[in-house]
Amino acid sequence: MTEIAYERRYCLFFDVLGFKDKVSKLEAKSIYDVLQEIRKTHHYREVYSEYTPESTFSSRKVTQFSDCVLVSYLEGDFIGWMNIVSDVFRLQLNLLQKGFLIRGAVTVGDLYHDDQFCFGPALIEAAELEKRAIYPRVILTDKFATRSVFENPTVNTDLAEGRCINNMVAKDLDGFFYIDYFNVIPEDFEEVIEDMVSYQNDLNKQITELSNLAICDKNLESKYLWMREKFNNITSNTFAVSS
Repeated sequence: MTEIAYERRYCLFFDVLGFKDKVSKLEAKSIYDVLQEIRKTHHYREVYSEYTPESTFSSRKVTQFSDCVLVSYLEGDFIGWMNIVSDVFRLQLNLLQKGFLIRGAVTVGDLYHDDQFCFGPALIEAAELEKRAIYPRVILTDKFATRSVFENPTVNTDLAEGRCINNMVAKDLDGFFYIDYFNVIPEDFEEVIEDMVSYQNDLNKQITELSNLAICDKNLESKYLWMREKFNNITSNTFAVSS
């Protein structure tokens, strides 16, 4: 029998917002496609694979029940934290284009995760932190953020130099680092400007939909205002640069 023991793992826990309501309105195939999107790995495997051990990618495990999802990776070398940030970033972009937003948290710690069970301090911490995310965003524990390069002033974060991991992350007004799906660049869409514009239109559509829902549900108002502010800031910055 395989020994049952905790491993040090990066742990992402998130809710797919509006999932329960949309299940009753969408065809089974649409819901299936969303869950398939969550389970698959993304293009960072191609980008980093030449200098990253295959075990770093193959350690990815996913558990999903209803609107709750857990994704974890073994805590490997320097590239390990980059994998999960890239994973969340790409997941946010792709799910948003399917009409879904997510809210969650990323931690690092002791976790047991196999095809049947998942438990441990890292999951408890991520689930508790997810409640503090409040808005449609994925936030990072201080432990995760400080061990990375997000606050390192020597790291180039200029988007004009192209996409890199630390400019997928932003620091919010409440002090939390979150994985930023507003500040996209053409490289995120394989340099196809039309696809980037389509994404931004989908993002604006989600914000408008949230605004309409907030009329009847005041609990959604703060989420709408947060998203609208982020979107307006990016739009203003883009216009200023182009001018």
